[in-house]
Amino acid sequence: MFMLSSSILTSPIFLTVVLGFVAGFAGTVGGFAARFTTVTRSRHDFISAFGAGALIGAVGLVLIPHGVENLPLWLAVLTFLGGGLVALALEQLTTKKAEAKTGGTSTFAAMMLDFLPEALVVGALIPVDRMQAIIVTIIIIAQNGPEGFAAFSEMAEEGDRKSRRKALWLLSTLPIIGILAVGFGLWLCEIDDAALGLIMAGASGGILYLVFKTIIPEAHDSKDGPWPAYGGIIGFTVALLGYGLTVH
Repeated sequence: MFMLSSSILTSPIFLTVVLGFVAGFAGTVGGFAARFTTVTRSRHDFISAFGAGALIGAVGLVLIPHGVENLPLWLAVLTFLGGGLVALALEQLTTKKAEAKTGGTSTFAAMMLDFLPEALVVGALIPVDRMQAIIVTIIIIAQNGPEGFAAFSEMAEEGDRKSRRKALWLLSTLPIIGILAVGFGLWLCEIDDAALGLIMAGASGGILYLVFKTIIPEAHDSKDGPWPAYGGIIGFTVALLGYGLTVH
């Protein structure tokens, strides 16, 4: 009986469900925390900057290294540039469709561009190195909480109930999306490593475009002083610590 339960707990399917759920649920918790918590503009900017730093760290330390190792350099570079262009086109389309401020939508889009490929990495690592899969999941949790908080805050800035309901609904889907993404990564690693590399390289370009175009400018207010911007350093440090745990 013990051996049966132990095999279930360590099975790829069980790990896929658990790791995918908790990684996505962190973003949901962050969104609900923003819904029921009042924060000052300075703290809000600090949280947004933290999320931006974590996103940049994820690109430089997780997505690009894993993506490039399975692709020729020229293809990785072209895919990276193409991902940035796709994000540019989507951001311009969003801006044209809505006259209101769309920072929260961009933050959510950047979070998804980061979350999905990292969840794919988790799935790809499950059959190879389960401890690394768990550590990458912890990195995602540390990123998704503040990013979910920032995304809800900015999507709800219009102040009406409809925008708040939409934000909570989007963030509530993250656990299911996480399970599906980790499962897809588990399946993809058995099919084609190059396809996984293309996804990671393309997502990296899209993330950096949205970070530099929207999230960092939205997180900066000259009245706040220097400390909110330092949140970006702390966010990157979280990604760095997680990376260090995977290589030592």
